[in-house]
Amino acid sequence: MKAITGLVVSSFIATLLGVSWNCNPLKGQMKQNDLFIRIINDTSHEFTNVSLFSMEFQDLSPQDTTKYLALKFDSLKHDPLIYCVSEGTNYGRYVKIPEGNAGYYTYTIDSLKNKMIYVNLVKD
Repeated sequence: MKAITGLVVSSFIATLLGVSWNCNPLKGQMKQNDLFIRIINDTSHEFTNVSLFSMEFQDLSPQDTTKYLALKFDSLKHDPLIYCVSEGTNYGRYVKIPEGNAGYYTYTIDSLKNKMIYVNLVKD
């Protein structure tokens, strides 16, 4: 009976350790294949309703930068587009998808010209 109780207690402790390990915020360090993206507004324009790869970002004031978000892109569900609104005009543009290399990437809104939004991608 003591052997069974010891086994149950050991299993319970192992389960708790496993659960606490999975909930540990330090374990959330970047995995080998994680991609993180952010947006920089390098213009003098205000942007609202900002989304990239169907992920919502904060509104962007001139010269503002968003925080990095983990890229969650499924080509069957999401569009490789940046969308935003500036001065009552809706802007949308296809953007390059990071090429599967883990790391941090920045999409910079460079300018608005002729009702087009220009965006540049760099790996940080």
